[in-house]
Amino acid sequence: MDLLSAVVKFNNQTNGRDKLCRLFQYGTKCGWWSIEKLRDDPSLIKKLKDLEYHLGTFRKLLRFGKSLDILQGALKTLHLDDIALRATISLAKINQSLYLLLDHVIWLARVGLIDIDKKYWGKTSAKFWMTQIILNLTRNLYDICSAVSNELYKRNKSKRSRGDKNGDIEASINPAPKQTPLLLKVIGDNKPVFLDSAKNVADVWLPMSVLGHVNISPGTQGMLGVISSCIAILVTWNPTLKLVP
Repeated sequence: MDLLSAVVKFNNQTNGRDKLCRLFQYGTKCGWWSIEKLRDDPSLIKKLKDLEYHLGTFRKLLRFGKSLDILQGALKTLHLDDIALRATISLAKINQSLYLLLDHVIWLARVGLIDIDKKYWGKTSAKFWMTQIILNLTRNLYDICSAVSNELYKRNKSKRSRGDKNGDIEASINPAPKQTPLLLKVIGDNKPVFLDSAKNVADVWLPMSVLGHVNISPGTQGMLGVISSCIAILVTWNPTLKLVP
């Protein structure tokens, strides 16, 4: 597939457009915060803040109805054999579905169809978002520990096999070929896990900031959002990097 075809395919995906809008949304946040710090230009700052707001509203429209898809996905993960994966993935998807459901309500309020306390609903939505990310990070930690454990088991088994085959004396004379450092080997063999972990580490600060659990500047929020959005775009562009299930 040539580059143009890949771009068209990416742009045809609702998920791809959402990730691009997210990148621009958080990039805009970085932009107006930087301008606010470097020079006094209220007019430009207001335009960028308005753009950020409208991009956020557009993203909510793109995701409208997605809460049902996520909930259906949660029902499928209930049949996973691994209890740790079953619990973390299913609960994460349920929280994501509730987060998106409230996000739909907030979008309806933004376009003037209903009248609600948007600040309250926004914070409630952020609670489900934060819980989802924490559960995803728990799953990431479990996957990383499993990957390290499996690699250590393979290396120990290989050492024992060489010792049994060649004998201790010959093994000491002809040492085993140098192995790739453990961490680099695990990362290389489990790119989806580490990409997903990096995305979640960047994302978790965003709902925590909304809820007031941490105090980070809009510029930092924007940078974290840009980082996680770039990872999400990479994974959407190359599905082999997506963490499954």
